[in-house]
Amino acid sequence: MIVSAMQPYYFPSIHYYQLIFSSDIFVILDNVNFINRGFIHKNYFIDRATKEKKIFNLIIEKKSQNKLIKDLKLIDYKKKF
Repeated sequence: MIVSAMQPYYFPSIHYYQLIFSSDIFVILDNVNFINRGFIHKNYFIDRATKEKKIFNLIIEKKSQNKLIKDLKLIDYKKKF
């Protein structure tokens, strides 16, 4: 039996999904501290016109490394996109 656990990510890479499909049990570990520099709330995309890597992210209310991921709240993400 293969058990895997990962933190949630905003638009995770293909490797995240490969891990899910290769596991018998997959746990989304959201009861750990938020990482400000991590990719829990942001990711990159390639701009077709300029071929540059650009970042996009979710705006999180009062984000702190002392808060659990599950306790974070988004700020009106519809305006961002």
